[in-house]
Amino acid sequence: MKKLLASKYWWIGLLALLVLVNLAASTFSLRADLTAEKRYTLSAPTRKMLAGLDSQVNITVFLEGDMPKDFKKLQNSTTRLLQEFKEIGKSKIKYVFEKPGTGLNDSAKAYFLDSIAGLGIKPYTIQAQVKEGEGTEQRQVVPGALVSYKGRAAAVDLLAGQSSSLDEASINRVEATLEYKFASAVQKIITDTLTIVGYLLVNGETF
Repeated sequence: MKKLLASKYWWIGLLALLVLVNLAASTFSLRADLTAEKRYTLSAPTRKMLAGLDSQVNITVFLEGDMPKDFKKLQNSTTRLLQEFKEIGKSKIKYVFEKPGTGLNDSAKAYFLDSIAGLGIKPYTIQAQVKEGEGTEQRQVVPGALVSYKGRAAAVDLLAGQSSSLDEASINRVEATLEYKFASAVQKIITDTLTIVGYLLVNGETF
């Protein structure tokens, strides 16, 4: 080690070590939860439920596209949670992030947004900056998700109880409820015997 540090090429060895560490981190999905409230550790009941799934659960999250940083932070937190869901549920958990209404004309998009609003997922109109240094324009963000299983579906309103003007404190509160909201939706549709919401037909696909 002393010889390596004394060499003028010591940085090559350090670079190689960093590469190996990054490769190991990408190969093994390990993450220590250092938060006091264990925000990123799934509870035992949630883990048991996910491990016991007998059919695929599909989760479509509508947080996609250009969004303010607070909504981006919420998107990242939701992604981390669903990654944990998939680690436990394996092939029985499938999730995607989509921009709501993509590929639809104005009338079809309006119908789609009205439909998911009827399920409890409220679209928010926000001011978003188009490009750095330029002005802002109004855009709609849909901070919610649809969870489906065997022809049944449930809506998840990520901002339930919060205003659209998010700040760090409110984002932390929302993050703390993500597991409960998604786990409750999954639990509901795998135990209900009747269809709990109507179908949404978009581009020939049912949700």
